[in-house]
Amino acid sequence: MILDIMKCLYDKTRLRILSILFYKNGPMCVGQVEDSLRLSQPNASRHLKRLLNDGFVIVSKKTQFVYYELDPKILEEYDFLICLLEKNIEEMHECAEDIKRLKDINIVEDLKENINDKVD
Repeated sequence: MILDIMKCLYDKTRLRILSILFYKNGPMCVGQVEDSLRLSQPNASRHLKRLLNDGFVIVSKKTQFVYYELDPKILEEYDFLICLLEKNIEEMHECAEDIKRLKDINIVEDLKENINDKVD
């Protein structure tokens, strides 16, 4: 399993996805991953599928959306991943940009939610 983990983490895009999921600490739909990392939908989906197949993420479905989040079991079993992802967030420039975009996306989503609540 360690070799599979290392192979998966070797890819920069997958490492960025794991880092943003770790930072978010909750489910993200494919669109949020796309927008945060500036990936195409097929590219984001391909990497998320690999992360799912390798046991890094779990999936839930709500209406027409598929949500991904880090599987807490893998973080418990391989606790070095927590340190690795924290360090990656600190040191990888792209991750800082991804997180900034994620924060902007969350602000817009919160505003839309507030507007919808007022309309109802």
